[in-house]
Amino acid sequence: MHWGYPDPSNAPEAGKKTAFELTRQAISYRMLQLVQLPLETMSDAELKKALHDISSN
Repeated sequence: MHWGYPDPSNAPEAGKKTAFELTRQAISYRMLQLVQLPLETMSDAELKKALHDISSN
């Protein structure tokens, strides 16, 4: 699964710090969801669906 994010370095200079923080928060949110998954008991299909669901949030 690829989770793309806009490149915060492309933000205008005045908004660059905010853009980087928003990207960090988005990555953190998805990582928190990922580490809560019961990976050891999930089938490949269940994991694929869960990753897709995370990317949709």
